[in-house]
Amino acid sequence: AYNCLIHFYKRHNFGPPQMGESSLNPLCIILVKSGAHGGKLLFRYPFNTQPSHPTSPNSFVRENPYAITISEDLLHQRVNVEPSNIKDGQLEGLSDETLANLFSVSKSMCGAKFELKINDVRFVGHPTSLEPDDSSEKLARKTTITMFHIVFALRAIDNYSIIPCYHELSQRMGLILKHEEQRVGYLTQQMKSLIAAQDEVGSLPEDQQEHHFSLATERSHLARDIQTIYHDLCTNGEVRIYINKWVELSFCLPQKVHKQHFPNILVEPESIFECLEALRPYHSLVLLVEAQELLDQLSTEASPALRRLVRQCSPLRSLKTLAVDTDLSLLQVFQLTGHLLYWGKATVIYPLCESNLYVLSPRMPMPVPARLKEKFSERFSDSLLETLATFSLPSRLAVSPPLALHQPRITETIIWLLQHHLVIQLHTYVTLALDEDMTTSCRNLSQEELARPAPASLGLSLRDMVESESGNSQNSEEISSFGSCGQEGGGPGRALETLPEGDQEIVKVQEVSQMTKEEVLKDFNSKEQAMIMTVPAANNMDDLCKFALMSKYFRGEHHLEEMMYHENCPRSVLMQLIDKFRLLMVKHEHEDPAVSMYFKGME
Repeated sequence: AYNCLIHFYKRHNFGPPQMGESSLNPLCIILVKSGAHGGKLLFRYPFNTQPSHPTSPNSFVRENPYAITISEDLLHQRVNVEPSNIKDGQLEGLSDETLANLFSVSKSMCGAKFELKINDVRFVGHPTSLEPDDSSEKLARKTTITMFHIVFALRAIDNYSIIPCYHELSQRMGLILKHEEQRVGYLTQQMKSLIAAQDEVGSLPEDQQEHHFSLATERSHLARDIQTIYHDLCTNGEVRIYINKWVELSFCLPQKVHKQHFPNILVEPESIFECLEALRPYHSLVLLVEAQELLDQLSTEASPALRRLVRQCSPLRSLKTLAVDTDLSLLQVFQLTGHLLYWGKATVIYPLCESNLYVLSPRMPMPVPARLKEKFSERFSDSLLETLATFSLPSRLAVSPPLALHQPRITETIIWLLQHHLVIQLHTYVTLALDEDMTTSCRNLSQEELARPAPASLGLSLRDMVESESGNSQNSEEISSFGSCGQEGGGPGRALETLPEGDQEIVKVQEVSQMTKEEVLKDFNSKEQAMIMTVPAANNMDDLCKFALMSKYFRGEHHLEEMMYHENCPRSVLMQLIDKFRLLMVKHEHEDPAVSMYFKGME
């Protein structure tokens, strides 16, 4: 009953509230400069159209206006014991002069991260100095601005992972503005326009005055760019804009972008980086948007390699195959894949094939959003709920012959469900059960060690063993005689090197066949060896060698597709081996950890 209660609470999300999408938005963007006339706030957006007056932390509104104020009225003083500078989603209670004094930092603080917390607001920026540092910069364009600072005001309760992202955006904007200032004096021109707008509004009669920042957005290109950046961040988390119509600013807030695909969780950049580290050449990509739509969104300066990758990308091709089709190195494909994952334009899957097993995702939103039902109905003219019901139990991609004509449609349906994260793929993992604790004396191998060739004691892969058994044994006598002749002249190692590659594998097979069972199972202790020898298949030397070769994967950490990739063997051969030693193995199915990295925070 206790477990059922816990499941009920998890299912209905009782507990800490999820971070809303609006909490990722900045409160405002502030531009401050410092120069010969001191610090000044040039622009901030959004701004309050009505002037606000800072309130005292201990102020409160009494229901009775005639009540006598008591100096030690602690009951009412607790109302605003923690002052707030946020009102209606905007920065409140800090004047422009106060902000200018706070953010006009000295030269020693320029070029580094700036972070300041006041009450429930956290300010993040990257001050940039325009003063020359060496003789090479003395010939640059002269300006009265010594430093400028672009600051983002954020909610202090926000997840801290967004702080480095906004700091990076402030740093990029600072570098672009510094470049344009040194090139054409852009920042100086915009500063004059912004100050002129403030002076013009101040000279008007009081009843005709509007907010000077409102006039600044009409007069200054930089003010309009900051306004556009703010709205882009609040809308979709992506910024693509040309500053001064010359230098492109491209930025992505991954927490905001991935909220569109995972509304119930917060995808942090660290989770994306961990997913990239777990990526393998046998993985594949599925685009979350149409390929042509993504190509239209790319900048004119985008890499041609990225365009080729998007055009050739298919959920039926692995990254390794994609590298060959696009004439790119595997490293380039991985780097471009990282960009697509970070910007929320693609997700990682295993290539679609007939043996794939799919089931409903445990992270599927309940109830299913109406927009997904409408999109699915428009695309396939079918009911989404009825389609999802077919995956209540694990189902394979391949269908029986009577339904084979519908295979392309079923494949397209699964791709659509994978794009919207409504189904997941189950992979089969195998664990050796040689004792009650299901542990072995063999040490765990890293991914680099797994990718290396088989040790010298075995000398060949599982595929080589299969091929030697099936078709390459007819020349064994000739190779044996050639090898014996070579041993007389220069030793076995030298003779083996002179053989063609195919003949070398046959000699290795003969060497393995002459090994004893104890030598094959030398990585296991005596008790484990005795347990393995109780299986009838262990009496066959070829099967025992295959088992010893593959035992490094039987730890519950590597799925069948990963074994097939590392050993370059077909699924049928691997399944036959597992079936022969099934008395010693426990099979279990779950999602690939490399694919589920995004949901680590939720789980």
